[in-house]
Amino acid sequence: MVPPSRKVGLTVKHSSMLFMIIALISALGQDAATPPTIKGHALGENIKDYIAKVQGGSDQLSRCRSAVSEPKSARKLKVNLAECRALAGAIDSGSRLKMRVADSESQGAAMFVTFEDATLIKMDLDIGELKYCAQCKPTPYEQVVYELTQKFGTPSSKSDFITQNGFGAIFHHRMTTWKTPLAFAHAYEANANVDGPETYVTVETPEEHKREEAQSANHPNALD
Repeated sequence: MVPPSRKVGLTVKHSSMLFMIIALISALGQDAATPPTIKGHALGENIKDYIAKVQGGSDQLSRCRSAVSEPKSARKLKVNLAECRALAGAIDSGSRLKMRVADSESQGAAMFVTFEDATLIKMDLDIGELKYCAQCKPTPYEQVVYELTQKFGTPSSKSDFITQNGFGAIFHHRMTTWKTPLAFAHAYEANANVDGPETYVTVETPEEHKREEAQSANHPNALD
């Protein structure tokens, strides 16, 4: 028979270990439930919250609302009426919207964001195209992959796409993919030039990725 004092010791020890395990699982669960941010924004973000975070976004939305109400005022307000109507539709009725992010916000990358049901579902970035940021330094593919790995974990797959020009020169375009319960991310090495590396990055919800795959599969053959 185990003495009462030893029974208590075992109980306290096991309780402490159980508490640590529960705390660890809880912490991991919280991380897994929070999509990583890209340029300050995360998949699942509401379009109103997105606009509120963008510098001058609220003012732009206000001017767009005025232009939609009074179309003739669009020129005076310095807004594009068609774009304003599309933005209003995305906010009010959840219609699909893809828009370009201002260079000042995307910080050296050409960036597009896509919303559906008033929710951010996709982000496309062209990283390394220096015309979008004259003072920025080139960002090599390896650096982009490293940063994405920090956000999404170990890559799900890696591959190398080879192209050849008319002079016979061969070019390697590396590709890396991440798949998580909350996101699908893909990095494509568009240009491996040391002086001007360029990487295309896509981060989207798993649902949007599946939709695109289904759309691609159902696309009619150009020769049929």
